[in-house]
Amino acid sequence: MPITEITSLQELLQTLNASTPSKVIVQASAAWCKPCDAIAPHVDRLSNEYGQKSEGGGEEQENGEKKEEGGRKGEVKFVRFDIDKAADLAQELGVRAVPAFFFFSDGELVDEYKGGRVNLLQEMIGRNV
Repeated sequence: MPITEITSLQELLQTLNASTPSKVIVQASAAWCKPCDAIAPHVDRLSNEYGQKSEGGGEEQENGEKKEEGGRKGEVKFVRFDIDKAADLAQELGVRAVPAFFFFSDGELVDEYKGGRVNLLQEMIGRNV
């Protein structure tokens, strides 16, 4: 599932209120941020892994039932914003460094991670999915 670009606090609130699934990861980044560029392909991969519902795919188990790859597809929506273009959103979330990731469940902030280490981002997702 592609990452949705947002540009304001209002867009985030609309996304959180209308989001299905109810879990949303918000990435704060900036065009000038080298660590943001470095982690971007990994975030794209994670958005595909956790954000895309299986469409008849997956492996077939011995009992003939379909098994979804990863087992967690369709559970998380990923959104991204540039802190220089959405200063109101950056201020509301208290962004002090980028990249920063905020995990929302049912509209409530439940976890966050600041940094560019993919394994720590995956741990955050694993704790909350």
